[in-house]
Amino acid sequence: MKFNSIVYAACILMVSLGAKADLIETDDYITFNWEAICGDCNSVKGVFNEDLSVGVSGSIILSGYTLGDTFDQSNVVSFQYNGPSDHIDNLVVHNANFDLDDQWVDLSDANEAGTYSPVSRIDGYTHFAENMIATGWVSEDLTKYTLDFTFDTFVPLDEFGEFIPFTKLGDYSPMEYRIIKETFNISYVLDGSWAIQVGLTVDDLGNGANIASALNLPPTSVPEPSTLALFGISVLGLLRLRTKKS
Repeated sequence: MKFNSIVYAACILMVSLGAKADLIETDDYITFNWEAICGDCNSVKGVFNEDLSVGVSGSIILSGYTLGDTFDQSNVVSFQYNGPSDHIDNLVVHNANFDLDDQWVDLSDANEAGTYSPVSRIDGYTHFAENMIATGWVSEDLTKYTLDFTFDTFVPLDEFGEFIPFTKLGDYSPMEYRIIKETFNISYVLDGSWAIQVGLTVDDLGNGANIASALNLPPTSVPEPSTLALFGISVLGLLRLRTKKS
């Protein structure tokens, strides 16, 4: 009889611990919307100007990521930079290695012949699909994050070797710019400072980078009221067994 009571109480306890609230089925893409202060977007490249600083924003989309862990290029889906900036206009960098079925794979903004894909600009944003090397981290409470990723792409440069924002390319004749392959580096460090560098030139930089919001964070399971009731029953069963022993 005692053995049956033990088994009964144990079964009830297992059921109570296993009962969880239903979770909404979602994909594993997490969107982190970030904000920051740009110190040179309206002034000389690479020189922080407090008087002309401006707020900028963007987003980072990760897949298969757990808050508090580090991530690499296998997790990065895309990076978006909204600006506003006189140096680099709206752009979205897609990870070409992330998904072979992604529409941006093998879809460059430009090639060495200087021609541009007509679909590389959508809703005012220039889209890159690039192989990248990335690393980063987001704290569990979303108060801190780091990001560093590098990729090569073809970009337009003016006669002085300066990067031409894609939205301004229409102001130049084909003789006034050339297309070359450059390395982009985008970095955000723990103290909130950040920079976007094209080749050897820092185009945009600033401070105060923070995560303003996050979308589609993995939900946490919450016990239902029935779970608590079952747990109470199991505890009563164990107490009854103990009373009989005494």
